[in-house]
Amino acid sequence: MIDSSRLLDGNRAVCRRCGVEHQLESIEALFTDTERRCSRCGYRFVAHLLREMRKTMEMALTDPVWAQQFYASDREWLTTQMKALVPIEDD
Repeated sequence: MIDSSRLLDGNRAVCRRCGVEHQLESIEALFTDTERRCSRCGYRFVAHLLREMRKTMEMALTDPVWAQQFYASDREWLTTQMKALVPIEDD
């Protein structure tokens, strides 16, 4: 099983729309407060982050290149791929 906490830096999550960094109480907060909105732009950044995490885990389990990049913690590569696969939705 893939550890979803590897997708976060500590308990910090960044709004993909405006770039504001939010401090989460814990990794579990992602799964209990999915409607949490960005303090600056109002975007549902937690819901977007969960979509990214699900897609990353799905791709890492099905595509060997993704698995290699994920386990290598290549955040730059993953971020670039996520922008194409999970675009920011209008709220």
